[in-house]
Parts: sequence; C-alpha cells; structure tokens
Amino acid sequence: MNADHASIATGDVSPSTLITGSHNVLIQADQVLLHAVDQARAAQRDPTRMLRILALLATPVTPPCPPASGGEDGGASPLNLRAEWRRLEAAVRDIQAPILLSRVLPPTLDALRRALSPRAFHQEAHPHVLHFAGHAWAQGLLLEDEHGQTHRVTADALRAALSPPRPLDLIVLNACETAADDAHTAARALLDAGIARAVVGHPVRVADDQAIRFAGTLYADLCDGFALCEAVARAQRHLVGHAAVLLGDGDLRFADLDRTAPLIVPGAPIADLPGASAHPFFGRGATLVHLAQRLADPPGVIVITGPAGIGKSRLALEAAARNAWRFPGGIAYVRVPDDPRTATVASLLGELAAALRLDVAPTDERDLRRRLLAHTRTVPTLIVLDNLDALLEQDAECAALADLLRDLGGSSAALLTARQPSATLEEHSGAEFVPLHAGLEERAARAFARTLTARQRAPLDETDLAAIVQATDGHPLLIERLTALSRRRDRDALLREVRDGRGDGAAQLERVYAWHAARVDAAGERLWASLPLFPAGQAPEAVLQTIAGPEGITNLRAAAGVIEFDPERQAWRWHATVAAYAARRWSPDDAARRDRLARLMDAW
Repeated sequence: MNADHASIATGDVSPSTLITGSHNVLIQADQVLLHAVDQARAAQRDPTRMLRILALLATPVTPPCPPASGGEDGGASPLNLRAEWRRLEAAVRDIQAPILLSRVLPPTLDALRRALSPRAFHQEAHPHVLHFAGHAWAQGLLLEDEHGQTHRVTADALRAALSPPRPLDLIVLNACETAADDAHTAARALLDAGIARAVVGHPVRVADDQAIRFAGTLYADLCDGFALCEAVARAQRHLVGHAAVLLGDGDLRFADLDRTAPLIVPGAPIADLPGASAHPFFGRGATLVHLAQRLADPPGVIVITGPAGIGKSRLALEAAARNAWRFPGGIAYVRVPDDPRTATVASLLGELAAALRLDVAPTDERDLRRRLLAHTRTVPTLIVLDNLDALLEQDAECAALADLLRDLGGSSAALLTARQPSATLEEHSGAEFVPLHAGLEERAARAFARTLTARQRAPLDETDLAAIVQATDGHPLLIERLTALSRRRDRDALLREVRDGRGDGAAQLERVYAWHAARVDAAGERLWASLPLFPAGQAPEAVLQTIAGPEGITNLRAAAGVIEFDPERQAWRWHATVAAYAARRWSPDDAARRDRLARLMDAW
C-alpha cells in the first residue's frame, strides 16, 4: 500500500507539552494519537508521511489464573516493560527513520478501543501499526484493568471490542503463542475480523530481547520500502528456535515516507524517578492494586511504612510509574536526607518545584509553597517523598509537611515512605498508612534472587536460592546482600551461616534493624525480645500484652515500626527476620525462656 507520509528532525516530545492543563486524564487514551499528530505538526513534520506506530505494553501486577487450555500461566516470567519501552525507543532512534511512535496508557482494552476511535481515523491520526508487548496465551492476550490487575482478553473479546473505521495496516503481537497453529489464536482472530490487513505473531515463547530486536529490524525495513514478507524474513535472524508467523497481506509496503528521524511521544508524564531498575518488579501485586485504587480517587496522602530494606521505596517508585498517566501535572520525586539539619520542608519545596520543572526562582519559603500549590491545585500532580524519617522526628517540620500535604487540593496526591507511622501526618493531613512488613512471597522472592544471581554472576543454584529465601523470609534487602556476598565468600560456608543465623547473615540483620532497636523503650524492647517465642510470626494482642503490657505494643509499633496488626487474623504480626534479630541480640537463657512461656499459658 502507499502511505502518504514529509521531512522531520530528531527529537522527543515533552509530555508536559502534551498534556499539561488536561483535567480529565481518562480521555487521554482517546486522544493519544491526536496529540502525537499535533506534536508532529508543531515540530514542522508531516505526520501523513511518517510510519505511525501505536504501542500497547501490558504487565499486570496480579498473576493470571491458568488458562483453560495450554499457554502461559501464573508462572510466566515477570516483565519489565518500562525497560522494554526504553529498548523500543532506542530501537526506533537507531533506525533513524520517519516513525511516529506513541504509547497508549493505561494498557487496557477500553483505552485501546478509544485510541482506535473514529475521530482518530477521521483526522488522519490513526496508526499504521499496532505494537503489542506483554504476556499472552494461545487464544488471547493478558492486558490490565485500570488498577493493574490481569485482564484476560480472549480472541473473541478482542474481535468484539475493536472496530476501527477501516483496517489497520499491521498488528505486531510481540508476545508468546499469539500465532500458534490454531484457528482461534489472537492473530487469526484479528485478521479474520478485518481489524488489520496483516498480523505478525509468535507461535511459541519468545525471549524479550529477541522480540525487541525482531521488531526493530522489521520497522526499519518497512520504512525502507520493503514488502512486509521481506521485512519479516529479514527480522527472523533475531529469533532463536522458531520463526515468526505472518498472516494476511505479505505484499504490504509503505512508500513515499520522508527520509528523516523519528519522533517519540510517551503516553504519560516523564518523571525523574531514580533507580530505574535493570530487573522487573517482583511481587506485591495486591499492595500495588490497593495503591492504584487509592491514587485513582485523590486527593489523598499515602504513607508506606515498614522496616529498612523491606522494599518501601521500590514499591512507591513502581506505584508512581504505573499510575503516572493519572497525573498530567507530572510526578515530583524527592528523597529526604538522613541528616535532620537538612531534612526541612523549605528544602523540599525547592526540590519539588525543580522536579516539576516549574519556573520558580529560589525565593522565600512562602512564595515557593504558594507557587507549588498553585500547580497542584490546577492540574493533577503526584508528590513522592521518600525516606521521611529524619523530617518526621522534628515536630515543627512534621507539622509543616502535614499542612502542605493537606493543601495539595484538586486531584493531586502524595505518596510517602517512612520506617514508622506519624500521628501528626495521620491527624492533620488525613494520611492513610500502608504497612509493609512481610517479605516477598516465595515464588516472587525466588524469581528476584534468580535475577540478582544472573546479574551478579553469583555461584548459586536453585537449591541455594531456596535456602537464602527461606532464611530471609523473602526480605528483599537481605536477599540482595547475601547473593552479592556469595561472589566473595565460600558459598557453602555462607549458606551454613545463613541457615544458622550467624556470620554475614547476622551482620546483615544487624544493619537492617539496629536503627529500629535504638528507638524502643524498655517495654518495647521486652516485647521485641520475646517475639522469637512465637514461631508463626504472629500472636493475639492479649498474649503480647502479658509480656510487656499495652505500652509495649504501642512503643514497638510507633517507635520501631516492625510490628503491625492484621485485621483479618485479629492478631499482631511481624517479619520473620524481626524475630531472628531479637533472638541474636536479646537471646534469653533457657530458664528465662521457660519462665516467659509459662507466663503466657493463661493468655493463650
């Protein structure tokens, strides 16, 4: 076919230009292609002479139920689709061809349906190519719902939901089993329904790196005017063990494209979120869904609490990145310093304004606050404050922070992390505390350890990883440190120490919990020292009060933040490593242990 496509220059589009001032972010999917076309024209490029690619990348946070027949199940490897988006961007830039790449967010079926709306087609903003990346099974795709949960979309559901005014030229299903030898595959259904003139998919599982190199070569050749069948054949060299399947019009080609550089339009504000991890995010699915539900109904202040290294910061960053599309005003991330002398609200205001790229001169605190709030009240904005402990320990600064958060207004929200809760924040800003005391569940913890081992080239096998996960009870920081130690230590000796709770394993526990232990009073310490008496990692309130009275529970929760109440079980619980640390630091003799157990019998 001929695609009427003119001359462009290199450059990416700032998402703040794309969406600033839009108060209804839910219509963003409906306008993503219109925005992309508008930005191309604003950059003096002709979008009608560019290969327009719309990307849909899905990685649900909850494991899917096993499909009815075959395909991927809940054991499918976690995907890092932010990394895949970066790789796709890089591949498009490397091509240096006239590609207009945009992304639809959230990655839901409804958002995709709106992105392929009649309005986009009537205004010549429709995509030529729909690029899907994520997990799939033989009869459908795994998309997300608005909160990131798995939405299993069958081929029939795809066919029923998508009805563009005229067929797309090409759909690339860069996912496993999307074009298996079956008449009911997603690829076959999309082609037979007339949604696309041609569909490319994979009949078996495909590695992420192979899939992205395949797509990059495919798009490069299409921009060079090769027929689709030739482009697919050339891209095959990046696939190991299988060949991609082409259904439909193999003679499809794009002619008269401009010979200029690509234009990339992200579907959400770009946030300077630190530590863009080289590995996927593991576990915490239910908590991520809860955070998404809370962020979907701002204004709100959410504080993630828990012991050091349990994953508070990583969880907050993941939640912020996944929900960026809800906040067209941008995401402002600030990590609060550990030194109370520099942990002030005044310093936060300047860093927040800089993170949001507000045109604010570093004037007095009152003016900074006024200008920041003018922004958050005008356009939905997400504030992420990490490592708040040093600030929360200062009563005046904590009160000033509570006032700031209470006044965010509009549809803005704040996501905070701290080791322990703060009564001031709860009372004055209406903050909701989300305790994070459990480690990663076993499957996610082993996947995390396996990824670290591969990245660090550590000499650990699956049995070793299982031992580390069991000894740490899925504590992310301890897993990371122990797998790293295995490169410098004798593996067998290290694993024996891990199992016995001594040596390097005990030293890592000391680093994680010493901060908390220094903040408990005598009653809290007496209770903490008794936690090893409860192998299950939880106990009823009456039992714990027998040891240290109610003030012990209050202090251990408020000052140390290592214990939480579980409303489902109506019991207090703690991470296994909390008890392991207590057993090492406050180890009682046999007589004291028997005495404590005897005093607990009546309470039980």
